[in-house]
Amino acid sequence: MKLGEFFNIRANSLNSLRLLFATLVIVSHSWPVAGFGQDPQFGDLKLGEFSVAAFFAISGYLITGSRLNNDLVSYFRARALRIYPGFWVCLVITAFVAAPIAGAVRGGWTFEEGFSYLYSNVTLLMRQWTIGGTLDGAPWPDAWDGPLWTLIYEFGCYVLIAALFAVRAFRNRWAVLTVFAALTVLSAAHKLGHFPDNTKAVNALLATYFFAGATVFMFRDRIPASPVVFAGALAIGITATGFGWGAAVAPLPIAFACLWISAQFPRLLVEHIGDGSIDISYGVYVYGWVVQQLVVLAALHELGVWAMVTASIIGTVPLALASWFLVEKPALRFKKTRPPIAARSSAA
Repeated sequence: MKLGEFFNIRANSLNSLRLLFATLVIVSHSWPVAGFGQDPQFGDLKLGEFSVAAFFAISGYLITGSRLNNDLVSYFRARALRIYPGFWVCLVITAFVAAPIAGAVRGGWTFEEGFSYLYSNVTLLMRQWTIGGTLDGAPWPDAWDGPLWTLIYEFGCYVLIAALFAVRAFRNRWAVLTVFAALTVLSAAHKLGHFPDNTKAVNALLATYFFAGATVFMFRDRIPASPVVFAGALAIGITATGFGWGAAVAPLPIAFACLWISAQFPRLLVEHIGDGSIDISYGVYVYGWVVQQLVVLAALHELGVWAMVTASIIGTVPLALASWFLVEKPALRFKKTRPPIAARSSAA
């Protein structure tokens, strides 16, 4: 059986996997945010980096299908409705709830500073990370919500795949594979020291994971979905990462492994709740760091790193649930979609 038949777009555990990866981002960041040192790391990938990479790989698979199945206006409307409302509300909560709480303890909060944070970051491009002196004295005083930097790169991938498919001659598997191969070469060049060691340039290589997912989508009618292939992908990904080549070699194995697991085990966690459509991973991702700064403010991190992890997750989940039910899910009602084409053969 091929992956395109094995993976059911309407019966999979991707929501649970994304929730797992969002939670692992919180776990990973508990070390630096609370002053315990660097994130846990295996080979060349920190735990948080691996989790974000998996997010991008899953997104690449799903978004490619969305672009092929929708006109450009519908596609961008759907993407904007998924990412912006929750992001904007998170900015408001950070600027006018979390920061004032910290300001009451440390000082340094003003309405003007809160509004500046909201206004400066409204486009997804983060230009202001702090709010007055509300983080003064914190182990990580440089950002109220560190993970938000990835969102502009995620949206950039949406634009890139849309631009590629806007040219009919490039709306095929080989064009996607070519882009993925080029990004892989750049990732390898960075590993070898031949790529600019510039933060923005390196961050842009997240697109490698996105196009790994896109490549899996385009070749889903040719990729075997057997446990042997899954085991091979897992072995390659783990070995490459262990030897420091994860960023260059692991994207494709990560993309395939995520999709295979979600198809093999279609009901992991949130799929058992209601109709299985609850997706709080985005809320967990965008609120996790904010809650962690408040956990530090309450000095709970002094109980140890795992107390920090536990308190951060417990504090984040209610916000993520509120974000999903009150903001994200209502916003999605405004999007017009056609049925995905995960079961259809991609263009030759």
